[in-house]
Amino acid sequence: MPSTHVTYGCYFRAQKIKADGTITYEGPWFHNLVLDSGLDEIFNDNFQNLMASVGVGSGSSTPSVEQTGLDHQVAYTTNTYWRPGQDHLRDEEEQIIGKILQRTFEFGLGSAQGNLTEVGIRARSGTYFNRQLFKDSEGNPTTITVLSDEGLRIEVELRVYWDLKPGEEELGSFEHNGETINYTRVIRASQNRDNMGFGLGHSNRRIALSDNPDTRGAGVQTDSAGSIEDYVPGSFEAVFTATFSATAFVGDLHAIGVGIRYGFPGFTEFSWFFLHTPITLTDTEEFTITVKRTWGRA
Repeated sequence: MPSTHVTYGCYFRAQKIKADGTITYEGPWFHNLVLDSGLDEIFNDNFQNLMASVGVGSGSSTPSVEQTGLDHQVAYTTNTYWRPGQDHLRDEEEQIIGKILQRTFEFGLGSAQGNLTEVGIRARSGTYFNRQLFKDSEGNPTTITVLSDEGLRIEVELRVYWDLKPGEEELGSFEHNGETINYTRVIRASQNRDNMGFGLGHSNRRIALSDNPDTRGAGVQTDSAGSIEDYVPGSFEAVFTATFSATAFVGDLHAIGVGIRYGFPGFTEFSWFFLHTPITLTDTEEFTITVKRTWGRA
């Protein structure tokens, strides 16, 4: 059973604005705590729907992973002012380390009026994905006072971090018909593809088979990932299985690609497992592969 792992993080920034567009306040970017309920929500939907709206409130308790929402919600909005989309996350050496989904939500004039201290993203289901207190430039909790003639913009960055950088390798193994199959796992994500997986929504899973022992491409056959096991809340892992028909792939199987799709038009292979010993598939045998995906907070 090959496996992949990712972690999730979130960042916010707040602005107050007047009707003429004048910015009267702009806070710093600050990290947000992903809640256990948010990590559970990843199993149920795709990442786009995990940031369906933004809520603000007046609570002041220290954020903890056991919380399921704001202390005291004052307002929430689904109004997306700006949606720049996606980009790759890079480290200081410009190595690709993940993906980012960006949106900006806007509360109309006076719709979030009052002394605001907390913020969080709400999934389409209404569950809060994360929570945090507004922070000042020193990283301390602060209060944002929104007047009746002011609107509020919340910039959001939701991020997924891979456990391997492109070029890094991970060794592992799985059992097939009583034989131990060793593999080398690598990340093969194109730098110019916009779509990348975040959640585990039903249409977001793909598995590919390849007869190429070195790179993806030649002889690739793809199939829907098929069934997925019931999720146990709090486990932050999912197991899904794909079955290829007897004629879907015939020959020496050298590589298995596991992709998680986000959005339209297609999917990007997330991990490739290059087999040290190929598996020979005939035209009389089905082939079933089971993959475990685990996740956590950054």
